[in-house]
Parts: sequence; structure tokens; C-alpha cells
Amino acid sequence: MTDEEGAAYRLVGTARGNFITAADPDAEFLLRQGFCHFKVNLIGESGFFGTVDFLLRRKNGEEVIRDRGSCHFA
Repeated sequence: MTDEEGAAYRLVGTARGNFITAADPDAEFLLRQGFCHFKVNLIGESGFFGTVDFLLRRKNGEEVIRDRGSCHFA
């Protein structure tokens, strides 16, 4: 991964996810529920840079987003 100034970073950690897709007989779309969770450390040329702890969860049409890291998705 690189930033806008060209500095290179490594991501070290985990990414997990689980989604269930089921056809809803009363609608023209698919109902999706599940989650994806990214929990990684960013390491730059000078050492530790920051953390990403991002969770996206969807259940019964409601979406929950939790972003607790020091670096955030743009």
C-alpha cells in the first residue's frame, strides 16, 4: 500500500467475513446479512504507523459500521 506521497506500508493482521444471501419471494432483490471485519496494523519504513479496526455488519436490513482504529477508510 502507498500513500499520496509515495511512502510504502505493509498491512499485517486479519480480515474476516461471512455473508448469507437468500432470495426473498416477496421482493425483486436479494436479502443479504452478515459481516466483514478488518483488524490490521500498518507498518511503514520507520516502523509502526497505525491501526485499522473496521467492522461492517448487516442484519434484518439494518447496517452497523464501527471504525475504532487510528487510520480510517476514505
